[in-house]
Amino acid sequence: MFTSARSVVTILAQLAFTPVIVSLYPPEAYGVFGFIVGLVNVLLPVVTLQYDKALFLARNEQEIAGLRALSNLLPLFFALVLATILLFARSWFMHLIGAEGIGNGILLVPILLVVGAWSQNSQRMVQVRGNYKENFLYGSAAVVASKLLAISYGVLIGGQFMGLALAEFFNRIVQHLINDRFILKDVRIRLPYHADRSQLWSTFKTYIGFPKFELPSVLVGSLTAQLPLLWLPGRFGMGIVGQYALALSLLEMPMRLFGYSISGTFYQKAVITYREQGTRALSSITLRMMRGIFLISIIPIALIAMLAQPTFSWIFGPQWSMAGAIAAAMTPYYLARLVVEPVGSVLRVVGRQRAYLLLHGANLIGRVIALMSAVAYDLGPVRALFLVSLASTLAYMIMGWYLVTLLGHTSMKDNAPTR
Repeated sequence: MFTSARSVVTILAQLAFTPVIVSLYPPEAYGVFGFIVGLVNVLLPVVTLQYDKALFLARNEQEIAGLRALSNLLPLFFALVLATILLFARSWFMHLIGAEGIGNGILLVPILLVVGAWSQNSQRMVQVRGNYKENFLYGSAAVVASKLLAISYGVLIGGQFMGLALAEFFNRIVQHLINDRFILKDVRIRLPYHADRSQLWSTFKTYIGFPKFELPSVLVGSLTAQLPLLWLPGRFGMGIVGQYALALSLLEMPMRLFGYSISGTFYQKAVITYREQGTRALSSITLRMMRGIFLISIIPIALIAMLAQPTFSWIFGPQWSMAGAIAAAMTPYYLARLVVEPVGSVLRVVGRQRAYLLLHGANLIGRVIALMSAVAYDLGPVRALFLVSLASTLAYMIMGWYLVTLLGHTSMKDNAPTR
């Protein structure tokens, strides 16, 4: 309830402030900002080596301390390496993907990567502690404040992408501080959370399965999700990237409300259910969750598909009409993602992390084929993204079928009669 309530506040803030923001920032500025955030999202799973997800499985406070230390120290190391590489190779990289217009803005990626990882880690810790009420009461303020900061920058300085990036930095760093100081009440916001080297090494080895098995698959999944964002600049320019970024930011609303709000609590519930009641009970709650999300999501998604383009033109202005068309084109993918992604953690619970790589790999291959087809047939951005949407929809349907089949098969084995 509290997680969904916070998502509602985020959605209402976005609905209230986005029309003002897009009137201050042109599509090109939105495109540069969206590209930078897209790169951050690709790299975010790498910098923690997925140790932050192991917090839900920690058996005692010592392991929690070690996992928190690893999850906060590793991003610093990776950010320093990335910053060094960008200082010497950013021109070559920008030319490779046709995004020369970003310029020195690419150097914001390591900074946002660190604060994004810290915010993500502290948010997971809030879920581990079960501080959902406090997360709602304190956490919503950072979202609203970041939107006001973006608006203030646009009014006082101008519609440059730096205003959007500054608001994103503010949102993530303030969220981290709120989580640690006011929710977790860890007044010693410092590393490594009292974890010595031997403890860090022990924790690293104990949960080595996360970087070993989950990291490759999650990285492939993250790259797959951001693939259109990396492809669009060289093909259509930063203006189209801005249209795409705005479309996705609004499509994420039902994902925040139903998907993200459920996934963390479902993960915890799945772990407890599997430990105490076995696979049959886990299969039951997983199927109920998938059916429930589908029934809740189908009407909002259908409305977006039918009304997105005229609504975008009416609210944001005619220059953002294509963003509405892109949002409508991506709705099949978001419906399939809403149903399957929140329950995907059951693979982690039953020790089938390797399956992530195959499932995300299928999605990546499908998206690459879709984009290659768009180039071959010289399709426009909306039709190209519709092909991407269909490819990802098929991949998530395969993943959903695999989850249902796996749990059903395992449940039958667990409950088979023995001599």
